[in-house]
Amino acid sequence: TELFSDGKTTVVYATTEPLEALQLGGHTVVLHEGRLLQQGDTLDVFNAPNSIQTARTFSDPPINLMHATLEADGLAQLGAELAIPLNAAQRRGAAQHKNVILGLRAHSLRLSAQYGDDFPIEAEVELAEISGSETYVHLHRGRLALVAQLPGVHDLELGALCNAYCRPDDLFVFAADGALLFAPHQSPSGA
Repeated sequence: TELFSDGKTTVVYATTEPLEALQLGGHTVVLHEGRLLQQGDTLDVFNAPNSIQTARTFSDPPINLMHATLEADGLAQLGAELAIPLNAAQRRGAAQHKNVILGLRAHSLRLSAQYGDDFPIEAEVELAEISGSETYVHLHRGRLALVAQLPGVHDLELGALCNAYCRPDDLFVFAADGALLFAPHQSPSGA
């Protein structure tokens, strides 16, 4: 208490838990294998990770990553019979790239549509694990593997098909080399 009263004290706190870093706020430095990946205001780093590696380090559960080919009509083709429409800002950010990697945080997937532009991804339930008041649902569709972090307790049958909904506006777009091309718009509160 006295130590911090004059405002001239700096505290360095190291954690491997993204939630702890978000709760502490302030200035965050993201390191991986001894290399500096990114530094800045904690919410800025969380909302706009400069690379896939930073997004992986700062996401728990890990960020969902989907390889895609961009089509002239604005669709991100994820494979046979699955294409996600990108918004104008996402297309501008990726304009010089044919192959990209889409990132989607687990909390951005839902089991029911909530917004008019929600996009369904039909997938098979591989595992549903309850952790406190949340359910982590592991899904797959061909080579595509996703994890959804759902509030509440959900009883999902293994092997069952379900739709996981996401807003295309929630997608990060990364270059094939992992560099950030587009981060979803965040409100000033970080929500």
